[in-house]
Amino acid sequence: MLNILIISDETAVRSNFSKVLKPRGFNVAEAGSGQEGIRLVEKQEFDLVFVSSRLHDVDGIRILDLVNKKKRDLPVVLCCGLDELSIAIQAVKSGAYDFIEEPFKNSDILRISREILIKSGKSGLNASMDIEESQYVSDVARKKLKYLGIGIAVFLLVLVSVLEINNLYNRKAKNKLSVENSDSVVKIERIERKTEAIKTENSIKPDIAVEKKKEKVVIDLPVISAKEKIYPVSYFHPSGIYRSGEYLWVCDWFSQSIYKHKLDEKLTLLKTFSTGDLHPSGLAIINEYLWVTDSWDRTVTKFRIDNELVLVKTYKVQEQSPSGLMFDGTSIWLCDATSKKISKHWMDNELTMSYSLQSPGESPVTLYWDGTNIISGDRDSGIIYFHKSIYNLLEVEKFQNETLKSKKGKFSGFTSDRDYFWMVFDGIGSIYRLSKDNVKKSR
Repeated sequence: MLNILIISDETAVRSNFSKVLKPRGFNVAEAGSGQEGIRLVEKQEFDLVFVSSRLHDVDGIRILDLVNKKKRDLPVVLCCGLDELSIAIQAVKSGAYDFIEEPFKNSDILRISREILIKSGKSGLNASMDIEESQYVSDVARKKLKYLGIGIAVFLLVLVSVLEINNLYNRKAKNKLSVENSDSVVKIERIERKTEAIKTENSIKPDIAVEKKKEKVVIDLPVISAKEKIYPVSYFHPSGIYRSGEYLWVCDWFSQSIYKHKLDEKLTLLKTFSTGDLHPSGLAIINEYLWVTDSWDRTVTKFRIDNELVLVKTYKVQEQSPSGLMFDGTSIWLCDATSKKISKHWMDNELTMSYSLQSPGESPVTLYWDGTNIISGDRDSGIIYFHKSIYNLLEVEKFQNETLKSKKGKFSGFTSDRDYFWMVFDGIGSIYRLSKDNVKKSR
């Protein structure tokens, strides 16, 4: 099994990681300081390191650099606070395998540990792959598990469970037993197994056949999907979304990619574009060009859309962390969560700032132009602001939906069509479609 090192000066954090990992067969060592962690890395062999971003003696980024110098192939995961996104980005750029945010979820700890387990070649059928926990394994890990035989074992266990359910159902039917509920009737249908090819057309990522297994539960209740619908996607840190005609474009800062979806029933992924070294934080389509912001490099980059993205020009902007952007027909607007401002830029050779206005939200991250008004979204509160004037953005109407308030991920982008809002949340691998009449005014 894996040898995992936990570096944190908080006893409770180390204890929680150990309680999650040890019962699953992982060997866990603990270090109460950065210096102690470095000494253990030098003396012992580890397969994975979890390190707190802030330690009393050495910060997590410094430890990452030291580990990279001493043992370059040792995966390091940075454990960050909720408001340390910039530190997480710096860690990824410095070579971190991944990062997790407080409160640290058991599912994230297990997902990463099992990914490394699969890559290390140390996995076996005794790897504690409980069926109820298998949902935490990443898509990549699932595909690899299939070839190692574990996927087959899990499927057989699921199949046996389904057969037992069917036998139980048949016995009850034979004895003429029934369970009725005045509000709803739940029907369990047999598992469907089908193979679909997910096409991204990215030269680096070949088509992969994904085997899907699902239990279908049909509930005879009023369906809410007409107002709200969730589309699972293969990326987990979407940072912007934009509708252009019959297509939906989404950027992901962590994967450094742009995803082009067709606006059909399945929101089919048509193509994946790499943004190179950029970490896209927002995007907009203007004619045949794709405009992308990067909060960490403080840039706006213009691409021509072809079979791949063709770089046209990169603009250095005044915003401290430019994120959402929009085009109002003549000018580009950017929002800046750090300064809490929204700015108008002329579309000249320098993308010159025309003026900057205070945002009503504490952390504006997304913008949309509905043809008449600016609409902005706030990352932390999930509130959508309809601005009544382009010269005074504090004159607004506020709207919110329960979906926005209840999501654990950070609200990171939205766009719109005639009937729906389309939304994404950083940390959640889904696209949300909300009916406009389901978004209510907020006080």
